[in-house]
Amino acid sequence: KLLLTVLTAASLIAYRLDVLLPLIARDLGGDSGLFSALTVLRGVGALGASLFLASRFGQPSLRLMRLALIVFGASMLAMAAPQRWIVLITCLPVGAGFMTSMVCTLSLTQLWASPEYRGRLVAVWFVVLSGGIVVGSLITGGLADLIGTRWTTLAGAVSLLLIAGVLSLARDVRTGDQSPVGRPASETTVATGRRRWLLP
Repeated sequence: KLLLTVLTAASLIAYRLDVLLPLIARDLGGDSGLFSALTVLRGVGALGASLFLASRFGQPSLRLMRLALIVFGASMLAMAAPQRWIVLITCLPVGAGFMTSMVCTLSLTQLWASPEYRGRLVAVWFVVLSGGIVVGSLITGGLADLIGTRWTTLAGAVSLLLIAGVLSLARDVRTGDQSPVGRPASETTVATGRRRWLLP
């Protein structure tokens, strides 16, 4: 529930960079070339984060997800700057933070779920993500028209930092093995000391 709540909150504004980037390029006096540069740099950051995550051993941690959200939020704060070169540079950590937080929520959703519910929770994860694309795009575009692109970007940054702050309140609760239905504990593939994170 905690991870799906994080995904839902982030999807409403912060993850809707596909809506914000063309507006940011327009406000900076750029054209399609600037929009392409912003998109490419964000993609480079996301690719770097993907390669980093693929090279890691072990499961992603909640600490890594918090760090990714903080980097993502701080970079979006800088993205509201009126200087074009600052926005171009911050697209790299924005892409990295976006990809890392997405991968962490999906991975931890699967790892923390009971085996018999894992497939259902992943399906819910994708429903939340897909719904966030539709609803979040409407909210982001409406806010941009109402309060401007810069303030909408700042709102997305603040929402990410607030989510990271809420996650910092989570406490680590270790549980023993929980075997799949009909299978003895000796045959289960769930690792001992599986982590669950709860809010106090």
